[in-house]
Amino acid sequence: MSTTKTKTIDSLVRVSRVNGRDLKSDRFQREGNERAIEGHGYRVGQHVEALNVSGGLAATGGQWRQALERVRNGQSAGVAVAYIDRLSRDVANGLAWVDALAEAGGVLISGARVINIANPHERFMLIGELNNGELQLNIYKEKSRETMADVKKRGIANRLNYGYARNGATDPRRDPKAFVIDPEQAAHVRFIFEMRAAGERWPAIIDELHDRGVLSPTGQPYWTTTTLAAMVKSHAYRGEVRMGGHITRGAHEAIVSEQLWRAAQSTATRVRTGKHKPGVAHGLLTCSGCGGPLSVQQGGHGFTFYGCRRSSGQGPCPAPVNGSQAKLDQFVDSLVAEALDGEHGLDAVGAQQDLTATKAAMDTAIDDRREFLKGTRGMDAAVIAEALEALNADVERTQAAYEEALTRADAAADLPESGGAYRRLPVDRRRRVAATLIDELVLDPFPAGAMKRGANPADRIRRPIQWAA
Repeated sequence: MSTTKTKTIDSLVRVSRVNGRDLKSDRFQREGNERAIEGHGYRVGQHVEALNVSGGLAATGGQWRQALERVRNGQSAGVAVAYIDRLSRDVANGLAWVDALAEAGGVLISGARVINIANPHERFMLIGELNNGELQLNIYKEKSRETMADVKKRGIANRLNYGYARNGATDPRRDPKAFVIDPEQAAHVRFIFEMRAAGERWPAIIDELHDRGVLSPTGQPYWTTTTLAAMVKSHAYRGEVRMGGHITRGAHEAIVSEQLWRAAQSTATRVRTGKHKPGVAHGLLTCSGCGGPLSVQQGGHGFTFYGCRRSSGQGPCPAPVNGSQAKLDQFVDSLVAEALDGEHGLDAVGAQQDLTATKAAMDTAIDDRREFLKGTRGMDAAVIAEALEALNADVERTQAAYEEALTRADAAADLPESGGAYRRLPVDRRRRVAATLIDELVLDPFPAGAMKRGANPADRIRRPIQWAA
């Protein structure tokens, strides 16, 4: 029996871009690594996966560091990759990682062969493979930069906004990917802007959309404050396309006027009076029975509570819930105050630093793609497509990170500095702070008669809390 049979080799699997597609590449790499590991007399250890990770970043990423630490700790005897560019497409970082593996006493299997890093000939071949991977990635980046420059010139966004459709063959004079207005959705967009410009709060807009049977962009019966806030902030609805700091005005027909867009940016909201005035928990509470938002309702003797609407376009709620408005508002106040003093509080300086860093990363990714697209003349189309796929994934990832950091910085700049400062704010202001920090609170039903016995509805909040920030 082989003495190596008791040792394990980890399988490294990297896929540049997933986006929900069938991971044939993932399975191919797994199966190939398993055959190679067992073929050399080892047992298969862990499958360490780096999904949606560019080859230019893999060698410095957390997944590969995890695999290296397992070798250093004696948990595995080395790693196997389907081929070298799955390990890295960066010569310097890839070679540094392989040297660290060799220093830790680890084995490197690529395809069907074990690579002896100490052998100068095999090291030369390894460097050649890393160079080839880096070359292809750089070519891909160059072509991507040219594509991005072309996209900017044409003024066409990659992400389609609710309210628009692609031109296709509708207008042959325009680019097939240009934005054209979807009349039905555009009417809903204008309605949202008009309500917000009139001073309506997000919960009131959500309630009105639900009553009208308007489905969210994801096809759900209920909208979220996050979706509405992002929509109202989007410059696309006034006809602009913004990418990598570049602004194309008049790129497509605007859905709302400049005046309406600016009016909707105001944070001033209507002050409501009467027994149905919403408290700090309004807009955050969700019914566990149907998933719909709870609204302020009135019971006997002037008692107000948050309750399920009991029916919607999806039919009757199977298990409607309700709870004391006073107690649930008190619960949310305590939750937010503790959050601002603890781990969920947002630091304005730190958020601004994150914004600067993510903006730089996004600009670099866009520049890399543009530079790559400049040098693809005469290249194999399949090579270009694979490299472009990785670069596009980097651009999308950094753009998403920048948008998230931008939202976080805006929110942080408007948050109170502590729980005590929060408690001194008026109700309307506290509600906006709560909506910034908390995505939703799902309320479970009470046992029969519990409310009469003085049960606290806060005890029925489903954990963990779904934090928005």
